[in-house]
Amino acid sequence: MATGHRAVHSLRTLYSWTADEPNPTAHARRRLRDALTGLRLPPERVEDALVMASELTANAQCHATTPCLLRLILTRAAVIVEVHDSDPRQPVLPVRVDGAGTLDPEDDDVDSRLPTLAESGRGLQIVDALSQGRWGFRSAHLGKAAWFVLASAVR
Repeated sequence: MATGHRAVHSLRTLYSWTADEPNPTAHARRRLRDALTGLRLPPERVEDALVMASELTANAQCHATTPCLLRLILTRAAVIVEVHDSDPRQPVLPVRVDGAGTLDPEDDDVDSRLPTLAESGRGLQIVDALSQGRWGFRSAHLGKAAWFVLASAVR
């Protein structure tokens, strides 16, 4: 697994949806909240997970083909949330424009690209911040999975 966790203790599909599903993000959030609350995770970690899952679910619904899945993976070391879709293309990650990114000040076209860069990828920046960089994409059966690590241990 791309997340670096070897032994899967449990894998559960919490929710699946297609393009005609009304508001899959709300349904995914509800199912994930129930699952994580059942694991007795601290409420603030559950809320962070709901925000991250919302961003990844919305991205899958907006940019990818369906069907899509929300999965919860438990290992001895982590709780991992994955959003699967059937589009094998992995997104181009946004360039940060906050001074810590990779924009070249000598690039003559930077000024024209800044508004676009600032508007795209905000959801992935939120996932990056809340997961403390423990997230990503991996190839999956018939598509890809966006994932984040929620907790360092399962009790």
